[in-house]
Amino acid sequence: MSVSVGEGLAYSYYIGYLKIVLPTLAGRLRNHPDIQDTRLIILIPSSGNMPIKLQDVEGISYEGQTDKLEIDRAGYPKRCYTNNVYSVKGNKFVADMPANLLTLKDMAADSEMTGFTSAQLELEDT
Repeated sequence: MSVSVGEGLAYSYYIGYLKIVLPTLAGRLRNHPDIQDTRLIILIPSSGNMPIKLQDVEGISYEGQTDKLEIDRAGYPKRCYTNNVYSVKGNKFVADMPANLLTLKDMAADSEMTGFTSAQLELEDT
């Protein structure tokens, strides 16, 4: 069985993050009763380019964070997970941009060490 780097990173994002935060997300929105949609919106830009802060994108405002989730995981007691709340035109939502996408871009940028190119990682050069 052959698994690509991208598949491994996607699986890591699911097992190491989504599977942990999603079951408790609705309950952690207690301080944001004006949020009707309690789903997590995952933003994946096709270029792989991500702003350092989502609120740096025109029209998006940072509104705060969900209540924190603390669990003991991987030798790290009371590991803290929170999600950011944003708004667009007055509509509040919870969103995430997977940091694993930056890992892929970094691997392509450091091709001398990793041996991967943008084409091999299927990233657009922008």
